[in-house]
Amino acid sequence: MVYRLMEEYFGSEEMQQKLVAAYAIGWACTEDIVNEYPQIRPAQKRKDQG
Repeated sequence: MVYRLMEEYFGSEEMQQKLVAAYAIGWACTEDIVNEYPQIRPAQKRKDQG
């Protein structure tokens, strides 16, 4: 559901600027998911945001 909400509500650049972080507890953020939902940018460092 988190990935679906990311797609529906954070697909626009304007809304992406308002998002600090989203945690999909218990779900892996795989390369396939990142490819399917390009608005999802996995953190690379512990202080990454967005």
